[in-house]
Amino acid sequence: MIESLFIMLIFMKIGFFCYGGGYAMMSFLQDYVVKYNWMSIKDFTEIVAISQITPGPIAVNLATFVGFKNTGVLGAILATFGIYFPCVVMSVIVSKFFRKFSETKAVKNIMNGIKPASAGLIMASAFSIGIQEIFSQTEFNGIYNYIKSFKPLSFIIFLVSFILLSKTKINPIFIVIASAFVGIFIF
Repeated sequence: MIESLFIMLIFMKIGFFCYGGGYAMMSFLQDYVVKYNWMSIKDFTEIVAISQITPGPIAVNLATFVGFKNTGVLGAILATFGIYFPCVVMSVIVSKFFRKFSETKAVKNIMNGIKPASAGLIMASAFSIGIQEIFSQTEFNGIYNYIKSFKPLSFIIFLVSFILLSKTKINPIFIVIASAFVGIFIF
């Protein structure tokens, strides 16, 4: 019970201090998951992949999976509540404030500042997860060992997916599904 409440409080903290959706939250989630040994980096990466496939917001899916994996159904419920609660509270407060002051220069400047910060958080998370998938060694202890842990097939899947996403008009969902099947057959 205590561990479930602790997980809920951590997810409330993440929900209060992250703006920009599930992808912006991932780097914070990863930090806490590692810090409290809730699961390995590999497990976290797999849960991120599962969360992208399952219906619903990615942050809620991640919270539910982390809570369930660590303390069962109660943990899943409390972690999900923890991630939702700050959003509901902030939405009510901000909507009243925003309606009143939306056309002021200060509010417009704040909104313009939040956009690049969210993009930076998303890029940091994508980079971190990408490195973990392309290199089997998660900690740097010498360039030789790091290069030795390089997984060329993972890099090829990434590179082909990136090229298809940036150079064609193929729906990203099809690219993700195709990459998943290729990964299943190769690994």
